[in-house]
Amino acid sequence: YGATFAAMIEGIRSVARDLEISDIRIAAFSSGGYAALLAASMLEANGYLGFSIRTDLSPTSPLPTDRYVMREDLRHTAEAHLFDLKPILLERPAPKRGILYYGKMAKIDAEHARHLADLPNFVIKEVPGTWHNTVVSLLADGTFEGIARRFLR
Repeated sequence: YGATFAAMIEGIRSVARDLEISDIRIAAFSSGGYAALLAASMLEANGYLGFSIRTDLSPTSPLPTDRYVMREDLRHTAEAHLFDLKPILLERPAPKRGILYYGKMAKIDAEHARHLADLPNFVIKEVPGTWHNTVVSLLADGTFEGIARRFLR
């Protein structure tokens, strides 16, 4: 859709308009979760489903981080989009509902999910006995399909 995040958002909006789609839902895992949540807010999505995501990539964030998101090339390329998503989600009506899953044993994921726990349209769910790879754990215990079906209802 283009070389920028804004162009991607406009491309998705254009396709949705052309196909007369008004119910946009976005799901993401891990490193794609932050950008997908930002996109969900900009696209006025009805729903967002995130697994082990980051919610605040601002340079002064008090939340823990890891070496992947601290890579200099990533920070330089995406610097205009590295901020705390919580204030944005507070001021926008979308996504209308959000669900975040995090592994109980993944401290970074837990803190980023809990960062949004007081938002009225977000539900935060802990996956016991799991690290970062929440999707695999939910697939293995047979609950992923039900989660996806409820999200798409």
